[in-house]
Amino acid sequence: MLSDPIADMITRIRNAQSRQKDTVEIMYSKENVGIAKVLAESKYIAEVKVYKPEGKAYKKISVKLRYDKNGSPRISMIARISRPGLRKYVKSTGIKSVLGGIGISIMTTSQGIMSDREARKRKLGGELICSVY
Repeated sequence: MLSDPIADMITRIRNAQSRQKDTVEIMYSKENVGIAKVLAESKYIAEVKVYKPEGKAYKKISVKLRYDKNGSPRISMIARISRPGLRKYVKSTGIKSVLGGIGISIMTTSQGIMSDREARKRKLGGELICSVY
């Protein structure tokens, strides 16, 4: 059992992109699905599918990665901010933009997992999960 499935997801995406893989399979959790959907909405990944492998009792997430025309990964940096040993919470007024608005922060709020821009729009605070650019 993993102690931090979100960090595992981030590491799998980072490693798959460094090896120029088309897809990566990730352990299923509601948080991981939410994070993947935010990445897809922000055009950092191409597609997210939840499926159940044949003959297995668990689900998995298949993430299709996105690359630029020259073959470089769309995600140049993805890093965990809040972790199990040190949680980071911010108010809606304390949400900072990533690289002057080029990147996004993904956060979990009382209304679900969303990007920092969406949380600012809705005036919601919450836990900062990771930042991406």
